Amino acid sequence: IYVKFDLARQFGFEINMDLIAGLPEETEAEETSWLLGGIIMAIMHPANIPPNKVNSEIRFFNACKEQLSDKFHVFYSVRWYTTKDGVREDSECDFLVFNPDYGFLCIEVKGGTSITVEGDHWYLHDNYGGRSLKKSPYTQAEDSMRFFKDYYEEELETTYSGVYGNAV
Repeated sequence: IYVKFDLARQFGFEINMDLIAGLPEETEAEETSWLLGGIIMAIMHPANIPPNKVNSEIRFFNACKEQLSDKFHVFYSVRWYTTKDGVREDSECDFLVFNPDYGFLCIEVKGGTSITVEGDHWYLHDNYGGRSLKKSPYTQAEDSMRFFKDYYEEELETTYSGVYGNAV
């Protein structure tokens, strides 16, 4: 699982993926909860991740749920769109992490064994081969971040004053 937090310390949290990376999947939640000593968990939207999702997203969802306090709201798979030159462009934010005391962070999660870049083309590789990505995961996370900031400002007709960022 590839995770990079650009603004994690400003948000007052760090997700320790190493804590769960070596645990067997079937005992992951039980072991992680024990290691955390019963900390109040993040508020998740939805409350549980559907089981047919990608393993990297399931693991990250559970890491957020179990390692962040209830001051954090974590929104999974938030679909959004914008219009450019009269054409609708659909997108998705894998994880939108919000804390009212700090701000928000848009996170794009990628699994697999590696990511390669050839020119402007990004490829995700796994044990079954690979696939082309529509765009850079960094661009995807940044586009989501900018969308939610702009949406806030347009809806409330005010400047967003919190911390905001993106991570892959």
